[in-house]
Amino acid sequence: EFDGPLPGQAQPAMALATGTAGGAVASRPRFEVLTTPRASWGEVTALGPTAKEGIFLVYFSSVGFKYLDLSGSEGCWKAAAAFTGPVASEFGLCHLAEGGDSQASYVSFVEAPPRSWVCFRLPAQGSDSSKAELVGRTSSLPGDIRAVCAAPGDSSAAVALASGQVRFYDLRTGEAAGKGLKFEQSGPGNELALARLGPGRAALVRNSGALTPMSLEFLCRVAGHRGTAYSSGAPWHAANG
Repeated sequence: EFDGPLPGQAQPAMALATGTAGGAVASRPRFEVLTTPRASWGEVTALGPTAKEGIFLVYFSSVGFKYLDLSGSEGCWKAAAAFTGPVASEFGLCHLAEGGDSQASYVSFVEAPPRSWVCFRLPAQGSDSSKAELVGRTSSLPGDIRAVCAAPGDSSAAVALASGQVRFYDLRTGEAAGKGLKFEQSGPGNELALARLGPGRAALVRNSGALTPMSLEFLCRVAGHRGTAYSSGAPWHAANG
């Protein structure tokens, strides 16, 4: 069910769906349109979830980061940090909070073109600063970033490179979290995907691009061993279909 027309093309909009359960059968989802308060904010370029249910971090191309709060009956925008820079939207944003609203939080993302990984500190609410502060940047990577995975609350993110590496990055410092792993280099038309299995653990799925089975490798970073990463064994092959 969708009520009301979409906003005019001159002003970007985001559509969100909410559903409530009634009795044994869930009610039909109800779609609402949340308009951007100011067209001067620019386009929504990237977003990612936070550890708080219903709250997302959104990057606007002209002004920087805003929080989208959907935890209440009506959605609203809240200030996060001013920033303008090249964000590779297809990889989203990885947010990490230190604690409550009175403490700083962090956002990590892939820059465009996808050859660098960065981490910024976002000011705490009530702070004198309103700008995102660069914490760390890993640039000139040996290959384009092809996949990223992390979940709200994770302290690190897994990043797969087309050059044949998987690296874990600390979401507080932007630095490498342990030794990276190498796999067979992926060709230009080959697909890569990462799936989070738990904190510091990820599954890498690779497609050779030919009529061959998919390859699934389990990778993980071991807590308490200075972030050492390892493979759980030989790739597992499953027939297509």
